[in-house]
Amino acid sequence: MTTPNPLCAHCLEIPSEKCYNDEKCFDTHFSLGSPSRIHSSDCPLCCFVSKALIRSKNGDVLYRFEDEDTSVTLTWASTFRIQVPGLRPAFTVLAGAPWVGRGFLASSCLLPKLPPELDVGRELRWVDSCTAKHDCLLQPDSEPFSRVFPGLEVLRLIDVVQGCLVETREPAEYIVLSYVWGSIANFRLTKANRLNLMLPGALQKVDHLLPKTIHDAITLVRGLGIRYLWVDSICLVQNDPEDLKRGVQVMDQIFEYSWLASFRFQEHFLSRRKLYFFEDEVTFRCRHCECLESCRDVADPKLRMLHTSRLWDSTNHDFGPVFEYRAVLEHYTQRTLTNQSDALRAMAGHATGAFDYFIMLFGSNLRRRQGLPSYSWAGWIGRVGIVPNVSGHIANHWLRDQTWIIWYTRTPSGVLSLVWDPEANPSFNTLDKKLEGYRRRSQFRCPQPLAIDTTRTVPAEEAPSLNRPLPSYPILQFYTMVVYLRFGDRDVFKPQADLIGRDGAVNGRVILDGFEGTTFFESNDPFELVLLSEADGWPEVYFPRGYWNYYKVMLIEWEGGRAERRGIGVIEKEAIHHSFQPGPQWKEIVLG
Repeated sequence: MTTPNPLCAHCLEIPSEKCYNDEKCFDTHFSLGSPSRIHSSDCPLCCFVSKALIRSKNGDVLYRFEDEDTSVTLTWASTFRIQVPGLRPAFTVLAGAPWVGRGFLASSCLLPKLPPELDVGRELRWVDSCTAKHDCLLQPDSEPFSRVFPGLEVLRLIDVVQGCLVETREPAEYIVLSYVWGSIANFRLTKANRLNLMLPGALQKVDHLLPKTIHDAITLVRGLGIRYLWVDSICLVQNDPEDLKRGVQVMDQIFEYSWLASFRFQEHFLSRRKLYFFEDEVTFRCRHCECLESCRDVADPKLRMLHTSRLWDSTNHDFGPVFEYRAVLEHYTQRTLTNQSDALRAMAGHATGAFDYFIMLFGSNLRRRQGLPSYSWAGWIGRVGIVPNVSGHIANHWLRDQTWIIWYTRTPSGVLSLVWDPEANPSFNTLDKKLEGYRRRSQFRCPQPLAIDTTRTVPAEEAPSLNRPLPSYPILQFYTMVVYLRFGDRDVFKPQADLIGRDGAVNGRVILDGFEGTTFFESNDPFELVLLSEADGWPEVYFPRGYWNYYKVMLIEWEGGRAERRGIGVIEKEAIHHSFQPGPQWKEIVLG
């Protein structure tokens, strides 16, 4: 066996063991000298760094080795970006150029040989360490069942000891399995087989019908010493709409109160502790640390990450409900759904907190999803974005000072209620209650006085007179200002259009939804625009007049006494005074 060459004088100065276990060494920079010195060295670490300075995929030189004015620095970084579970950046290279660590694909990461079999004992140590040192785990036994899972009659769980389904209202430690069903037929809980599945040993009789993912999860649960497993396909009655509805409404609590969640896919935003299975590697992550099979375990691994737009990073920190729900939407709406009705099932309802913020969703090439509301992300197929990226603190000020709409919702049965009403809803998210902007709303403000009464904000208690029945989902009812503008220059590829007022000037810009099915670009008539809030940012529009001199608007179209969204955009505040006939109006909007 060949003896490896010794480390060079530069590399001997790097206390690798100390840095790995001592936080004080994080972000300390160790100079390795010039690229030419590194390239000519036979030191093992220098050889490794030299190869890292060349892009391994196509051999492109990242730095010129003959450049003596450049220096290479090695550091144990305390912050990093993770774009794929189980991949850490190898190291940070600082060589007189911008940081080159963007992306961190497999080619730029260290990938040690993985053990041939799952080491359940190691995974259990990760979880036990979290339990002992962190505050990630919620204790359901400290709250009554009706408060933890409001509206749920019983919590169904797979008992891996008795091999059957159980129904309970008592606190229990359970693991959640999240995986993609796909288009292949799966064994599911139904009204017909529910009672039979509750008999001890029942799962053995249907063993051949269970997908391998569930088999593996049951094995994992047993190995971790936990008795119960929750899987939506077996713990919610799939042909009982009411049972499904009750389960979907508390899906976030089911994930959040789990002892651990196991994932085959990146639907990780609702759980506090996660165990990922990604490309044959296991990764554990809680809200404070991350442990990987491919990395050495340390006594107290810290998870300190750079803020990025990736959901993987953002939802593991307390950026507030506005930031987290935005990240969830942008991630989830990228997915291709086998069944389009799964949109609301996976993420039921609309955002209650900061509703003014989330109704401003946008996207390119969105297509209408029939049977769901146009005001919600669920009513559209395609990736949805929401701007700008605000923290809870900023959202509070914006809601209080730059919005005015009092949102009401009417159920399919005709009951009218406030969208934001924590006193009437025991399951209202605690974080959403901190959004004080809904308790102290500003009145609508116009740059110049209008002879229009804008004080009415409450719809009539009785259902509106529509030329068609109420839909199967809640509709929105609210009062706000509307104006009428025409399209100017049109971009049929994005698709977007300038908004022109009576003065003939460009007063704003709109992004159209469902462009393939609309004839709006063919019309020169004025369109109705609903004012939603003062504008604090928009990715497609330059604000030459500065923030707060614009309104966010929704383009709507009426049919049978009910409006639907057709686009989103911004207009200058002065556009109110340049509206086409019938002119600006304070109007009740019934939006479906």
